[in-house]
Amino acid sequence: MRGRQRYSSEFAIQRNSRKFSIRRVIRLTCPSSIQLHRGEHDIENEMIFESNTAFVFHDSRGFEAGRTSELDEVKEFLQKRSTNRLLKDHLHVIWYCIPINDEARPFTRAELTFFDECGTGRVPVIVLFTKADMLDAQTIKHLVDTGMDVEDAANKAPEESVARFEEKFGQQLFKRKYPPRDHVYF
Repeated sequence: MRGRQRYSSEFAIQRNSRKFSIRRVIRLTCPSSIQLHRGEHDIENEMIFESNTAFVFHDSRGFEAGRTSELDEVKEFLQKRSTNRLLKDHLHVIWYCIPINDEARPFTRAELTFFDECGTGRVPVIVLFTKADMLDAQTIKHLVDTGMDVEDAANKAPEESVARFEEKFGQQLFKRKYPPRDHVYF
């Protein structure tokens, strides 16, 4: 799982709580010499959830503005895991989480750089646009301003928010050198 710091990957796992329980990690594989502190992530560590042991998650620390070390670490991990001959150590999909709660700045420089510089070979990248519901207030206001009553605007807002985001920004990532294979809104 990839994404901005403090966002998305745990959110995505929680949103899929029918399949994964964030509270029930049955195996966390990491070197014994490492000490994990709250908020620290090592992309090499594996998380396997009791509710579905077929999925193995790797979560990175996210990209911090102005720092290249996180991106370099992810590139190295992707290169190693996308070419690994052992099936158990091979990446099968990359879920890249991007919160879209800010229309003024939908993508960070680090996110655009990832899709410009991080070729993943045959490993598909699926973008999870999270926090889409945070755009609903703006959308409700827009719909009411165009003459819709508040109740109808509130009912239509989730669908309309995604459509408006898609129209304004949805194709930006797909025009990059290494575009995602697909995307999903949460």
